[in-house]
Amino acid sequence: MRFVSIALLTFCMVGVAAGQQDATSKKDLGGAPAQKGSGFCDYSRITGFVEEFPLPHEQPQALWKAVSEETGPNGKPNAIGLSNPEVTDGVLYFGDDAGGLIAIRLKDQTELWTHAHGSRIYATPSIDRDFVYFGSGTGITALHRDNGRVAWAHPIVKGADETTPIPIGDRVYGSGEDGLAYCLDRMTGKEIWRHDFAEDAPPDQPGFPGARARMENTRARPNGSASDGKLFIQCVFDQSRVIAVDCQTGKRAWSFQTGGWIRPAPTIVGDRVYVAGQDQHVYCLDRLTGAVVWKFQTPTWLASQVAVHDGKVYLPHHGARLYQLAAETGQLIRIIEPPDEVDRTGSVYSFPIIANQTACFASGDGQMFAFDIESGKMRWKLRPSDHSELYSDPVTDGRLIFVTSRRNAKGAGDNAVWAIGIEP
Repeated sequence: MRFVSIALLTFCMVGVAAGQQDATSKKDLGGAPAQKGSGFCDYSRITGFVEEFPLPHEQPQALWKAVSEETGPNGKPNAIGLSNPEVTDGVLYFGDDAGGLIAIRLKDQTELWTHAHGSRIYATPSIDRDFVYFGSGTGITALHRDNGRVAWAHPIVKGADETTPIPIGDRVYGSGEDGLAYCLDRMTGKEIWRHDFAEDAPPDQPGFPGARARMENTRARPNGSASDGKLFIQCVFDQSRVIAVDCQTGKRAWSFQTGGWIRPAPTIVGDRVYVAGQDQHVYCLDRLTGAVVWKFQTPTWLASQVAVHDGKVYLPHHGARLYQLAAETGQLIRIIEPPDEVDRTGSVYSFPIIANQTACFASGDGQMFAFDIESGKMRWKLRPSDHSELYSDPVTDGRLIFVTSRRNAKGAGDNAVWAIGIEP
């Protein structure tokens, strides 16, 4: 039996900032944080900029947490792993490892519904005015937003549990571990076209074998993707490459192979596409051709999607560092980092949300950081839960920041979605 519990937290603020005040998210983003709060996401605009949202400048708190639980063999509830959250129109959505998709109303932290899918929901769900979409080991599924019932399900033999379906207009784009990209009718799930990106897989890059990167008995391992409604751009982890497919025809527009595995989603801004990979480079590509406009090398491998705002690229990096680059040239503007060396630890997989002159992202060592993007000073830091790890993209509704924590390797900490903000 599975259920969701909401815990209101009174004095749970841990890790007070060593700096001043400030914060950020994913709005112009369309996706994760993009146009949250004021309506529905626009998945064709994913830049990381959250327009005019009053995210906190001063030290926030962890206000409440949501935990998905199931009764174990001993009769006691055990919290299970959760996906990255998504939030729009006053409702928080997330999946869990037991195959549940949960919707929580923010104004009173009430569970609206839970859909028992049965197959693990690992990747971030996506939302439009009618449906909630998610990938799983069975394929791509759409649920009615109002009641969580299945609207349609498109089966994929090898599954699609590491990708987030992207709804744009009357279509939904996604990829499966069968090595195919799919374009589906948004209302019915009927297949419009499919594109095979495994049949022409390029040779492995030195030190990055595809067989080791793929899941067992799969053709490919697609991860992050993005679309502007004209091109569907998919990162294929095991192939160390990015492919672009024409949204109307399903024909390949271009393909670009990096020097190593690539996990995070691309960021599309105008005529540029920005991608970061494990070959220690962030690339700026021409959107129409895939040609390299510029590339920038970092000291170690990269795992975070970049945000772009006001002519600058924001790249979170390991050690809680934030690279700020010129979007046009790739020139390094500055490296922002916590003032205390003790905070410069942990791997970073987090997308940065940008708002109110603040950039906010999560570090794997369990802390959230917020920096002033003009001065580079740290506004605040927060550890929502002792011993937990944060490998989640944060999202915001414009007032609260939501982030998923997981237990550490020793089993300590929390599997939970945290609501972070200023106590009313």
